[in-house]
Amino acid sequence: LLNDATVGIFRGNQMRLKRACIRKAKISAVAFRKAFCHHKLVELDATGVNADITITDIISGLGSNKWIQQNLQCLVLNSLTLSLEDPYERCFSRLSGLRALSITNVLFYNEDLAEVASLPRLESLDISNTSITDITALLACKDRLKSLTMHHLKCLKMTTTQILDVVRELRHLNHLDISDDKQFTSDIALRLLEQKDILPNLVSLDVSGRKHVTDKAVEAFIQQRPSMQFVGLLATDAGYSEFLTGEGHLKVRL
Repeated sequence: LLNDATVGIFRGNQMRLKRACIRKAKISAVAFRKAFCHHKLVELDATGVNADITITDIISGLGSNKWIQQNLQCLVLNSLTLSLEDPYERCFSRLSGLRALSITNVLFYNEDLAEVASLPRLESLDISNTSITDITALLACKDRLKSLTMHHLKCLKMTTTQILDVVRELRHLNHLDISDDKQFTSDIALRLLEQKDILPNLVSLDVSGRKHVTDKAVEAFIQQRPSMQFVGLLATDAGYSEFLTGEGHLKVRL
């Protein structure tokens, strides 16, 4: 188990880390900085580290290394606290090289999304189960975003039409996840499937747990996008037609 004592093996220059996974580690902010922030990291997964270290602590430590600022590509900060002192503190812009960010199960707000969307290289974003009420800020990265996961955005206050207006602009998306836990009656999935002028480059779509999804709508959507490789239909009313047997290049999760 990683803790303040055992993490000391990563201090100094006796080894060179590129990728680090410290999920559920029991380490302090000081120990994290001393053990990891002098390395040339390109990936870091800090999911569920103890409450003594916050997202602000992690990014502050990473941002102290100019090489990491420009070259860290993938950062996973799921189930963490943004900041103990100032929940509205902005810090993501320090990591200008970031291509993929996962920030699920975090009190992550519209202002934080706006900052993240302005990252110049961002291509993949997971904002599932956050406190976001409006995804309009995603328009700032519409020309580079390729993967968007927003499972169970329980605080979203936009209408279905407003959400689709934003998604329609994300023309470079290859993957979209708007799945849910069957708690809401939103028609977002069905309305999305009915659109003909949306997401032309999509290869993966997950609408699991969404109401009103039908075989007819799913089949029409996929036929208009022959490059589709995956569709998630778990806990929906779809997936019973022969077209969705999962044969060929299309994988279907039921």
